[in-house]
Amino acid sequence: MTLTLRSNPVIAALLDHPFPDGFCQTLATTHHWTGLHASLVLTEYRRFLALAALGPAAPSRHVTMAHDLHRSVAPDDWQTLVNLAGDPLRSAWAVNGAHVYTDTLDRYSATFGHPAPANVWHDPRVTPGRTLSGWVTRHARTLISVALAGVMILLVANQVLPTGAAILLGFGLVALLWELSGGLWSASARRTVRADATGPGVVMYGSAIGTGSGDGGWGGDGCGDGGSSC
Repeated sequence: MTLTLRSNPVIAALLDHPFPDGFCQTLATTHHWTGLHASLVLTEYRRFLALAALGPAAPSRHVTMAHDLHRSVAPDDWQTLVNLAGDPLRSAWAVNGAHVYTDTLDRYSATFGHPAPANVWHDPRVTPGRTLSGWVTRHARTLISVALAGVMILLVANQVLPTGAAILLGFGLVALLWELSGGLWSASARRTVRADATGPGVVMYGSAIGTGSGDGGWGGDGCGDGGSSC
């Protein structure tokens, strides 16, 4: 963080803002986070407000969740931040919101000297690494089919079962496990979509602190309430 940034009294006040006692714990409880993660989100909420006071900025999903809860359970404190930063929300989500969000991530790095923490700010430009378990899940049907075909061939070759019975049994097992593996793949795909989904619902701030609502955001763990801890 540069001395120039701290020399701006409004930005310094936003970065050092003490949230009400217990707010960090309320945030952690509401969203089923650990106190450590809730404390990190509040730090990132402050930093987002500083970025928004300096220019157009879009929050991550977790920052939006902190903002919405803050406005709901501590409206007077929330209004203090609004008054401190100046204008209220200037524009809602727009077509260029995704671009504003990635610009916000770039401005974050330039302003604070390091990238935004990935567990609070999802970067849509970063592709998650592939894992062995993910590969197995994606190719479950093929692997099961090949394995069963091999078993069927062994049964026939060793005359454990008559050829006709082995083929019928093999087809039956393939059909059953095909459906089971399809359910496994679908469930995994749904989890991936939920984990990486980003879309409308995020408010865009521009040289202001706004009144966005909703669970949106671009991006998705002890507590520190600016001096107090959960």
